[in-house]
Amino acid sequence: MVLDFDSTKHIGRVSVWVSGECDMEILDVSTGKTVFYEHHQFTNEDDFHSKYLKLVLFMRDALDWPLVSD
Repeated sequence: MVLDFDSTKHIGRVSVWVSGECDMEILDVSTGKTVFYEHHQFTNEDDFHSKYLKLVLFMRDALDWPLVSD
């Protein structure tokens, strides 16, 4: 399974294999450099979801968008 994400600042990808191995990576669009990378060996779906959230939050928080408008 491959999940791709993009924003104005970053491109992210999560790759998960049947074996439970998983790579999570985020690249900075302007430089092409990796700003986030993690490799995991998951044994169950709960492990995946707890780690996957870290990538999603990184992408969200790195946008500098106001989370709540006044």
